Amino acid sequence: MKRILIISFLFLITTVFSQRNRLPFGEVQFEKKCDNRNCEYIFETFFSDGDPSNDYWESEVNSSQDVNRYLIQGSDPVDLRFFIENLKDDHVPVFSPAPVTVSSTDGDFQIKVHAEYWKGEDDYGYGITFGFKDYDNYYKFEVAANDHYRIQHFIKGIDVGTEWIKYEKDIDANFLNIVSVGDDFYFSIDGDLVHTIEDTSLLGDQISFEVTGQTKVAFDDFKVVKQFNNNGPTLDNDLNESYLPSDDWQGNGSGFFISNTGYIVTNYHVIEDAKAIEVQYNYRGEIVSHKANVVRNDESNDLSIIKISDNSFKKLPSLPYNLQTRSVDVGTEVYALGYPMALSGMGTDIKFTDGRISSKTGYDGDIRAYQSTTPIQGGNSGGPLFDHNANLIAINSAKLATDDVDNVSYSIKAMYIMSLMDILPENIPTPSSKVLSYKKLTEQIKALTPFVVLIKVK
Repeated sequence: MKRILIISFLFLITTVFSQRNRLPFGEVQFEKKCDNRNCEYIFETFFSDGDPSNDYWESEVNSSQDVNRYLIQGSDPVDLRFFIENLKDDHVPVFSPAPVTVSSTDGDFQIKVHAEYWKGEDDYGYGITFGFKDYDNYYKFEVAANDHYRIQHFIKGIDVGTEWIKYEKDIDANFLNIVSVGDDFYFSIDGDLVHTIEDTSLLGDQISFEVTGQTKVAFDDFKVVKQFNNNGPTLDNDLNESYLPSDDWQGNGSGFFISNTGYIVTNYHVIEDAKAIEVQYNYRGEIVSHKANVVRNDESNDLSIIKISDNSFKKLPSLPYNLQTRSVDVGTEVYALGYPMALSGMGTDIKFTDGRISSKTGYDGDIRAYQSTTPIQGGNSGGPLFDHNANLIAINSAKLATDDVDNVSYSIKAMYIMSLMDILPENIPTPSSKVLSYKKLTEQIKALTPFVVLIKVK
């Protein structure tokens, strides 16, 4: 007999794997420094003796792989530098990823490094690759020892950046600096502004050093600064606490606003034992992030209500959906919105899947749940299940996992939210809007997206 397993795995736990000769990613920390209400989160390495981040940088002398990477003393016997030597006699670059990332949700940022041409062909480029999503989507700022530079900007495989441009000064040992302010990127060499990209954003989050051609380059004085949430809540007392990068979040689920004052419904198993909770959502085309705290739990029904705790949170417009307290019929068309696998490959854009109600009861006849054919994955936990009139009918929570069963999902009926709402510290009205009832499905999704949130926990 095959074993049938029901799992509440729609809450996705993200595991961070360490690599040989590298620190696990989460151990590389930003330092938080604040002045009044403005904060910077700084990662900086000079590759000095005893720097713990030195363990991260990939060190190997491996001619069979056409690249050597190693930490070694430079001209100053006490000065360590990170050398990358590309042994390839072509235009194929070699990369060394940095131990920290910068994503589109981090606000303004700076990436700076000292890059020194050491030997080799002087007409091949070297520098920084950032915002890397894949080989079709990234930015690159590179220079060449023949005193040229260029900015590559790949969007879906098309380079919309610059050609090689002559620099009026020597390029040999220079500081390369990239600064983001608002939606604009600024590129400078030794403080001289050489290029600007307006109205743009990061495509991915990975930063790497890059060397092309048979060239040897020494990298030093590497610095990444994030400046975000500067309009956020009142600062805590520890103005120089360590801040772990966004990848330190250990798992994610989904949720949705139950009031425009910051109350959010999710599954209990999403926030169970969480020491920190952050919610993220797309509001008016911008990604907004806030801290949140648990307000009420209903463990027996696997439900929780959390509330945004940041003073910077602004009241949202009226909720555009109706909370359905009566059961719907078998065969009702439904759809789920949520953030499956948001931290482990599928990205932080909201995801849509649809299906039909296949039973008015859940696993083993549980009357608190519906069974549906809506495909849902890890990270969908706590997200809403709507019918095609924008009625909230349930909260996605689990799926049936067995070899010969597909698309059997379970969602807690929306009526069970009411008991939690009744014991909140303030009275909030039950969502009852019919404004989307006769709208097209695409219009419903667009209108509901700002009210469905990604929940990150650690």
